[in-house]
Amino acid sequence: MSYPSWLGRVVVTENGVYQPPLFLLEGALLLVALFVVLLSLALGRVSLMSAGPSLTMLVALAVIRLVAYRRHGLLGKPSVALHDGTLVLALPQDSRGQVVLALAEFHELIVYGRMGRRIYRFVRHGGTHLEVVPAWRPKVEQVALTFLQGKLPPAVRVTVEAPQTLFASIRGDGP
Repeated sequence: MSYPSWLGRVVVTENGVYQPPLFLLEGALLLVALFVVLLSLALGRVSLMSAGPSLTMLVALAVIRLVAYRRHGLLGKPSVALHDGTLVLALPQDSRGQVVLALAEFHELIVYGRMGRRIYRFVRHGGTHLEVVPAWRPKVEQVALTFLQGKLPPAVRVTVEAPQTLFASIRGDGP
């Protein structure tokens, strides 16, 4: 499935990779929905009791987006960010919301798996590791991986492995 370029744009800055939300489009859609509900209410098509939940939901959505805008700015929440010696990865498939790692904590990053579902294994100095599977689109994943390869300090070795063959995945071969 192909998206228009303005819909799925990815912005790379010095500190991270972002997928800016479409605040103007979302705001316009909220205003149109609010107008339709208020017009239906004014024309007597719906009662205040039946329009109340719709109005409450629209106001709640507007407040949620306003809070997100005030918290993260126009670029939104970063998919990958590097600042003050920490690495932040957003949108893991589990329920953590984001993973924050100190760069001094690990010495190697191994990326493996197929595009769109890659696994990022952060190997700590003691030999333990942490695996993160971000739920990014392939375009964001490609840009984020390039960003990590270029911005991580030289002390952190980045290895990108080719996707496993079918037989290797059946056998359970690891990186």
